[in-house]
Amino acid sequence: LPLYAIGALAAKTLPASWLHAVDGRRNKGRRYDARGGPEVFAVSLYGPLVSGLLVTLFYLFERRLGVSVRSAVTASALLGSTTYLATMSMYFLRHTTEALSILAGLYFLCLWKRSGRLQWLALGSGIASLTLLIRLPAVIAAPALIGYILWQFRGHTAEIGRPSRALIAAAVPAIAVLLA
Repeated sequence: LPLYAIGALAAKTLPASWLHAVDGRRNKGRRYDARGGPEVFAVSLYGPLVSGLLVTLFYLFERRLGVSVRSAVTASALLGSTTYLATMSMYFLRHTTEALSILAGLYFLCLWKRSGRLQWLALGSGIASLTLLIRLPAVIAAPALIGYILWQFRGHTAEIGRPSRALIAAAVPAIAVLLA
């Protein structure tokens, strides 16, 4: 919706020559084979933007885990240029978004593990839970994500304080997503 709104605003403010440039391609019969406009053009940016976020988060996560800059750049470049998720993001919008939510959930859970801040735990739990709303078959990742959280609870709760606060921070966002 935000991208559509940007396209609608562009449709009202851009010069006619620019609007014609994003209106679609003409084929031999002077008919459009891909009719669009600024709204369609702006919404079509979703896949590349989410792919860029996925690659950026992948790089940041690698660095957080102690990977060298060279190796992190190489792996991130390979993710962005050779994987099915990134190269097909224009056609399968949910897959890239799903991968981003799972990776972001794990990233914030990793931040929680290292800092003990409950906000990271809640954010990680919430974002990982959003995967269910993005694509229902992604529920297959739930046991691994839940297992990761539970595994982190052993021996880590002493740094956080009472285990009940951490359980609430992990459970409330997940329950909110399930209710949605």
